[in-house]
Amino acid sequence: MRIFGLPRVVAGALRKDVRVLLCHRGSTRTWYPNVWDLPGGHVDGAEDEWDAFVRELAEELGVRVRKPTESPFARLIAEGVGGEPKFAVWAVDAWDGAVVNQSPGEHDRLGWFSPAELGELDLAHPSYVAVLSTLLAGAASRDHQRMGTQHRPSAHGMGMEERSW
Repeated sequence: MRIFGLPRVVAGALRKDVRVLLCHRGSTRTWYPNVWDLPGGHVDGAEDEWDAFVRELAEELGVRVRKPTESPFARLIAEGVGGEPKFAVWAVDAWDGAVVNQSPGEHDRLGWFSPAELGELDLAHPSYVAVLSTLLAGAASRDHQRMGTQHRPSAHGMGMEERSW
């Protein structure tokens, strides 16, 4: 699906042990070469965002996720490209299959990163540090709450719906 002639993009923030999975884009990529990015891609034709999200994670990582039941935790807006394409990002805490790089032509490596490590990476989008750190803080909060410790704010309701990059 396209908005204003620009492609719609979907991505997943896979979380494990208060870390997020990022894919390093190869140096030969036309768009955003040699940076760390979330796994995902374009919505094809009449495909809806949810179906594209599930398809992209299967294609790139070899994992199966259920069709999301919640809205994306963030909708990022690209500025300065002749319009405002929406970039929908879903949080993923459960999946079937082992995470592997099934798209070596797109990504030359995968890595799991903590909030402290995000700021040291060359990221595809400047808003990733804030958005992903907030998402991971929410995951840590849920883990602590389950163990009977103090609750910290989650990503939901903290202005994460729309960010420019």
